[in-house]
Amino acid sequence: MRIRAISPAGVRLEGPIESLTVDTSTGQQTILEGHSAFIGLFARSSVRVVLDPGEAQQRTAELWAAYGYVHVLDADVLLVALGFADTEVELDAMVTAIEAARRRPLEPVS
Repeated sequence: MRIRAISPAGVRLEGPIESLTVDTSTGQQTILEGHSAFIGLFARSSVRVVLDPGEAQQRTAELWAAYGYVHVLDADVLLVALGFADTEVELDAMVTAIEAARRRPLEPVS
């Protein structure tokens, strides 16, 4: 199974994985090889990825994602987010900034 995690800032994570766990609006989902087609939305989510499929010593990647979705089709996982963070504190700051920007009135274009 392969993942591609992207945001407007670029590709955050790409390559083979064993599993992905993400918090969606309908609950926590763990995606394994052979998972059925799936789309899940999230406002904020912890993301845990088990890397190095088939290796005796597995590595994990843990990150946080804001405002996005996960799409699973066949052996491909696409994780799209407005932003990624390394810690929950960074995610909180990002979400606060995004929400403040959404509340600002639009300025007319000249």
